[in-house]
Amino acid sequence: IEHFPGASQSYPSGKMFMDQFFSDKHSELHNENLFYPFTSQEDWQVASWLLRSHLSMAAIDSFLSLDLIKQLLLSFQTVRELHLCAELLPSGPRWHSQVIHPHHPIKRPVTLFYRDPIECLQSLLSHPFFKRHIDFIPRRVWSTAAQLSHIYDEWLMGDHVWNLQASCSPPDIDLPVGGTLLGVVLSLDKTNISIMSGNHMAHPLLLSLANIAMDVHSKGSLHGHLLLALLPVPSFVHKKSCVRSLLSDQLLHHCLDLVLTPLKIAAATGVMMNDLHGNLRYCFTPLVGYIVDMPEQILLACTSLKVSPMSTATYKEFGDNKRHDPRTAGHTLNAIGELCAQADPDDFSPFLKAAKSYRLNGVHEPFWRNGPLSDPDKFL
Repeated sequence: IEHFPGASQSYPSGKMFMDQFFSDKHSELHNENLFYPFTSQEDWQVASWLLRSHLSMAAIDSFLSLDLIKQLLLSFQTVRELHLCAELLPSGPRWHSQVIHPHHPIKRPVTLFYRDPIECLQSLLSHPFFKRHIDFIPRRVWSTAAQLSHIYDEWLMGDHVWNLQASCSPPDIDLPVGGTLLGVVLSLDKTNISIMSGNHMAHPLLLSLANIAMDVHSKGSLHGHLLLALLPVPSFVHKKSCVRSLLSDQLLHHCLDLVLTPLKIAAATGVMMNDLHGNLRYCFTPLVGYIVDMPEQILLACTSLKVSPMSTATYKEFGDNKRHDPRTAGHTLNAIGELCAQADPDDFSPFLKAAKSYRLNGVHEPFWRNGPLSDPDKFL
């Protein structure tokens, strides 16, 4: 095993999980009563069960109104009081909302719900459960001392992370000595969320950390993924379905651009974050994985349906014995620049027609266009 020399240095004066738990404005009350804002362990158990259940608010109110339950003398009598108590607990990453105003008419307004990705990464990074399952130092592992067979079991064992740590790729980012790479993994679930939302629909965007061991990271029950955003599903007003599809694709990239801006800043300049041991690390956040099906890969890479989203191969070349060049961000952005010089992106029909000749899907502002340490041919 060869570890990358000088990678991921730690610095003192950080905070551990419990330090953050007891640093909120109700910390003194927590010291007096561990279950605050609930009066006792039994009170907390009932509240925890109700909050984790799939009961509707009306059903919870009905349950709390039973005479037998009233005899328990709970600290909450209605579902509203229950939620107010829960909001007094130390919170995880907070939710934000932003109304999106597309340039083209839509049937009804769309709202983007999201959380700060840096706060979500910090939540994963400082979670006590991952203490024995998280690593920060790139390494090369061989099956024998002769180093004839390279083993690739984890992200930190790969050539990509080794080159990033060495500041070899891309050349415009100079990773400092001792910097820590936090590999960001996103996943877009196309499941529509319409329950308790007024029949609105959204696509959940999940975030995880590639530094977590694969056998832990891949198990959904271990909570290695956090819900980062709910991407809206708009209904555009246009007579052509191809134009409506293009507008939806462009809005998806716009929403991703808004949500992932803090990650782009951290990838370029770095950010100090707490690790599990209460130390500080100077972290950089490359996007190293995006778990989606092939149609979504094509959407994210901004390519047409008849080409590979990860290489320059076309559908006629699929399955041949030639190794095609990777479809890098620079390659796609150059094609988009030529396309926009030839056709106006706001003139949809001619623009879509011209995009086909460049093997593009018509999205002219991909979310990864200004994201350092992130390239579609690497994260797809």
